[in-house]
Amino acid sequence: MTGTGIQSDPYIITSAEELYEISTLGDGDTYFRLGSDIDFNGTPYAEKFEPIPVKFRELDGNGHCIRNIYINTLSSASVFSVIRNSNGAQTAIKNLTLENVSIIASYVNLFTSGSGSNVVNLYGCTLLLDLSQNVAISSNSSYGSLICNSYVTVNYELCTVSIKALMRNPFPVISRANFYRSHLCLDLDIISDISSYVQSVAVFDNSKLTDSYLTGSISYRDSGDVNYFQIANYLCVAQNFYMAIELVGRSMFYCDMSTKTDCFFDSELMNGAVHNQYSSSNCNKFHALTTAQCKDADYLNSIGFICAGDSP
Repeated sequence: MTGTGIQSDPYIITSAEELYEISTLGDGDTYFRLGSDIDFNGTPYAEKFEPIPVKFRELDGNGHCIRNIYINTLSSASVFSVIRNSNGAQTAIKNLTLENVSIIASYVNLFTSGSGSNVVNLYGCTLLLDLSQNVAISSNSSYGSLICNSYVTVNYELCTVSIKALMRNPFPVISRANFYRSHLCLDLDIISDISSYVQSVAVFDNSKLTDSYLTGSISYRDSGDVNYFQIANYLCVAQNFYMAIELVGRSMFYCDMSTKTDCFFDSELMNGAVHNQYSSSNCNKFHALTTAQCKDADYLNSIGFICAGDSP
């Protein structure tokens, strides 16, 4: 590996094997950069993947891709293992694409850590993930969300996160995060539901959503229509956020996030599902629009949604 690890001369990573040298070379003042795409196929980690250590000030993907990560296990699994920097510095990952990441496990996290309070800032990243849960997960579990466990906070700016997931029960996707100028695309296939989870499980948990949007589809396989689909819980705050998602298997959904500015969703894609405002004090600016209205910039401006530039 070339470089000295300082900001002006980062360590250059060109192979899967060199990614794991981060654990010995990295710390809160260390910088890494990818010098090429990294393909896990044909490496010792293809059959038995080990989490990539996150122990640095910054990893610059440099427009490159890490691809073909496959995990199939009856226990928990993650792609990245976050190791707290000795100086407490936050970690940044930028300009990186994760492609063809497939995980089948009992508990699935993209980022995980054993303890502490760790922050990972993603900038200009694209995450293409295919995730499957082997067991139902408790809503108060320390496993947190599909992206991170309870010891890691992941913030997103100018990111695209695409998740195809087979889930045994509803489970948060984004938690304890700032989702800024970013896009979350979901294809969730939820096999069953548990009624006691409905008040506490949401796609977004304890997060701030600014100038961002949610698209895709969410389908419930369970018989009956006894529970709502929850978009965001009361710990979430939204500004200039919109949702265009197809909902199958639910006749009602709710959202309890605090809408600081006007936000909207495409009601026609919800297959007749009704928005039930769980709290009268929150989510009072989450507008139900037709597909045509969602595509009409003049109309959106008329209801207070900002179609260009940053929200206040």
